[in-house]
Amino acid sequence: MTASKERSLEQKEALFALQCVGRIRSKNNKELESNYFIQIKRFPAMVLTNGLGQSLAFLLARTDKNSSESSGHKALYNDIAKWLVANDIYPKEGTIIEQLMKNDMNKYMQAEQFTLRFLSWLVRFAKAYLSSDKEG
Repeated sequence: MTASKERSLEQKEALFALQCVGRIRSKNNKELESNYFIQIKRFPAMVLTNGLGQSLAFLLARTDKNSSESSGHKALYNDIAKWLVANDIYPKEGTIIEQLMKNDMNKYMQAEQFTLRFLSWLVRFAKAYLSSDKEG
């Protein structure tokens, strides 16, 4: 019996989430860590209440337009977008929000499911590795 070298989806989710948290942690910015942690904790409920499209639009609305990743909002948006593209849920062209609005409901629901599963790993790793001075 040979062991498969291919990772399960759960392993891929965990590894990608760990890398995202590690990238935030490596910036040595406690304010960014804290804000990212707060957004990760709040985001699953926001998605379940408002849907993925509105929730991603909220993250974009709260970002600093002059910086690529100055807040936890933009960092989380970027991480979710990268995860959906990496799993061939959406193509690289255009923004994730544009892709969500262009595709059918099945694709939208698939993206929402993938995002919620990914967020569960992000929450676990954020609790383990990030500073959360002010939890919300």
